[in-house]
Amino acid sequence: MTPSEPTISSILLELADEYDSVVAEREVLDRVLERRPSQAKDPYASIRNILRYESFESGWVRLGGGRLLPRRIALQGLRFRVIPTDSEIAGELLARSWLTPFVSLRLQRIQLQSAAGQPLPAKRASLPEGGNQMMFFSGDALTLGSWYRQTGFADGDSILMTVVQADPLTLRLEHEPAAEFRAAEVSAQEHELIDEIAAQVARNRSNMQFSEDLVLPIYARAAWRTGYPGRPWQRLVAADRRLRLLDGLYISDRSFRRPLDLLQGEKQQDQGWEQEDRELLAEITSFQTALLASRREAAERGLWDGIAPRASTGQVIYDMREGTSQVIYPGVVDALTDHSEAIEQRVERGDFAGEEWDDDFDTDDLAELELDDDFASDEELLGIGDIEDMQEFMEQNPALVEATQKLMASLSSDEIAKLHAAETPDQVQIILTQHLNSLLGRDPALFAELTPELTPSTNGDSDSGGHSNGGARGLDDELLGIEVDDGWEESGEEPGEWEDLSEEPDDEAVDQVIERSNELMERFYQSLVAQGKSETTAVSRTGDLWVYADFLSSYYNRGLEQGDYATLDECLFFYYPRKVLNNSARSAREMCTSFKQFYAFLRAEGLVADDGFAQAIWRRRDQAARVIELYDRIDSESPQFERLFAYLFAPYTA
Repeated sequence: MTPSEPTISSILLELADEYDSVVAEREVLDRVLERRPSQAKDPYASIRNILRYESFESGWVRLGGGRLLPRRIALQGLRFRVIPTDSEIAGELLARSWLTPFVSLRLQRIQLQSAAGQPLPAKRASLPEGGNQMMFFSGDALTLGSWYRQTGFADGDSILMTVVQADPLTLRLEHEPAAEFRAAEVSAQEHELIDEIAAQVARNRSNMQFSEDLVLPIYARAAWRTGYPGRPWQRLVAADRRLRLLDGLYISDRSFRRPLDLLQGEKQQDQGWEQEDRELLAEITSFQTALLASRREAAERGLWDGIAPRASTGQVIYDMREGTSQVIYPGVVDALTDHSEAIEQRVERGDFAGEEWDDDFDTDDLAELELDDDFASDEELLGIGDIEDMQEFMEQNPALVEATQKLMASLSSDEIAKLHAAETPDQVQIILTQHLNSLLGRDPALFAELTPELTPSTNGDSDSGGHSNGGARGLDDELLGIEVDDGWEESGEEPGEWEDLSEEPDDEAVDQVIERSNELMERFYQSLVAQGKSETTAVSRTGDLWVYADFLSSYYNRGLEQGDYATLDECLFFYYPRKVLNNSARSAREMCTSFKQFYAFLRAEGLVADDGFAQAIWRRRDQAARVIELYDRIDSESPQFERLFAYLFAPYTA
């Protein structure tokens, strides 16, 4: 790149000044490439990476769905609430972590003004130790002069922040006494905010996510963005049982633990599991009573015989000697019977321990990666695969953990302080690396030697033929100490009820089924358009059918025209909540509506004889949403996880 050639970031910043509303991401990408052509295999990848990982420098906010909004437009008039700590009030300071993600920590120029428009001091300062319990990496604060005293600010009072302008970023501060907080007025927006955050985090439970990627897009899309603000998002996240707030900047699933947490010997605090899980189990039991009543009603109306085939409950059994695998499942089940006793017996035997319940992944993330063909990955260089679960990795390597804990204990107080002040992982690595050379000479025993284990390869028979029923597991269960068939042979089922599903339908047959479903979906789409439905509605209704189409083809080798009550129940009440990455209660309801309309269309076209089963499932749309809400509340770290899971997804777990 020549010195005069513009960078991608500089082009994006210039383009952000040219738009005043939402714009398609593809339009912006194409305009960047017009000014900076690329010969890369995927020329969009590097631009997307900057939009995703350097959103502040790019000047844009990613709204999702392929849409962008200039950051200055998203911030203009935006209002949020800050409730400073008593130590901040005493020191006339405001922690900058409260301002994220609306004010980037990398932003140097910030202007503050009072409610009357008078300028306030905004000099950078440092918080006293322990000044903000939610913050770890950054101790940055802003001085407020005598503003707290002038306004009569007391502990528990709020600062209502308004973004007056984005460049230079100017914030107006208004004092609101705690007694004047209008909680009822903001209840709906608080629920909307925290539920959306939880839904986003649930899609990637194994990592922590920066608040700028989660919170700012939600605010930018919200109708209440410029209205009376609810409580700080940090407090909502910290109080939510599904989530964990890290350093005041990051959000993760409740079960997530960082390597540093484990190294410092952090013990998970009492989460009130016993009481909360007892209450949750009661809710699940009540919910199952309602499900059972609905299924029995459908059977009485002749919509099905009450038998659930349960093809998606199959488990992959590995033969390590032969290097092969096969899929088996526990056979059909009477879905009109209460299976609580059988499930409780299986839980007590430990049948569910070690099962891989969630094997979904974000294919959108994979699609955005741009890899250099000449680049050798870490796996190629070291012969060690990627560490997908850090906590599990550390549990399997206690010597490494012990050595690293000793390393942390050997650090000086100055080095510990530098670690706490580090703002990026790279800075942490630099600090530790500087310490390693001297430490290696003094105590080489601290450096544990890791010997990679080679996983036996499997032959072509291990391919699940398109199934996602456990086949997505990338590690051999025997190596992990998991006996996947424990409890299956002793499950109490009569001999002969187990069925070997290792013989998958051939690819050609599956392709024909999928092609048939595609044709029907296209006809449905054209029908909606002909009825005057908007393009957005037609696309959404048709897209909702994909989940069921994929489910039917993968597990039953059927097309959509062969759908029925049993398989649609299994899809919505067992498969969808667990296997589909971007599931949500709202999407489940919408899907039920799409199924009802689709099968009514097929009946009108003479392609199916009856659409009563889809109508019946539509009447259960609130149940389809409820199962997702309940599943989101089950903590994977709870000692009662297996029991809660098994009861929620009965009869498929019986």
